[in-house]
Amino acid sequence: MRLELGGADKGIIDGLKALGCFTEIIAFQLRVFLPHGDGIDTGSILARIVGQAPDAPSVAAE
Repeated sequence: MRLELGGADKGIIDGLKALGCFTEIIAFQLRVFLPHGDGIDTGSILARIVGQAPDAPSVAAE
């Protein structure tokens, strides 16, 4: 299972990578994925992306 972020434009890719997301080129299109698995706090990363974490600005604000 993979968690893909849809609608990420090129202007925020570096910010998403800084939060731990990774990218892949699939069918000539850059796609962004959230990491998940043992020891990874996927919920915290997602909360920072949408601006819900109290101590971190959202990626869109960077």
